[in-house]
Amino acid sequence: MKLHVLLLLFGLVAPGCRKKPAAAPPPAPAEVTTAAPAQKDPDLTALNTAYKKFWKEQGSPPARLDDLVARKYMTSIPTPPPGKKFNVDWDKMEVTLVGQ
Repeated sequence: MKLHVLLLLFGLVAPGCRKKPAAAPPPAPAEVTTAAPAQKDPDLTALNTAYKKFWKEQGSPPARLDDLVARKYMTSIPTPPPGKKFNVDWDKMEVTLVGQ
């Protein structure tokens, strides 16, 4: 009888002692692109920073970009790239570059 009990216990425990299959290897990483992300024009970034700071502190946007210099938010308005000009995009509420 004891032998039967031992065999029964062994039959119940043995399947749980099997070697577990190895975990599947992680998926291969996605292909890395070497193209650099588009960089913003530093002058445009500085203009937008000053524009937003003016708006936050004064409670309204500057009427003209020259107001940023007049109120000492910038030392001067940067020169836009050739063939471009700075424009206030009211939909985005930021300064953008547009063609002349």
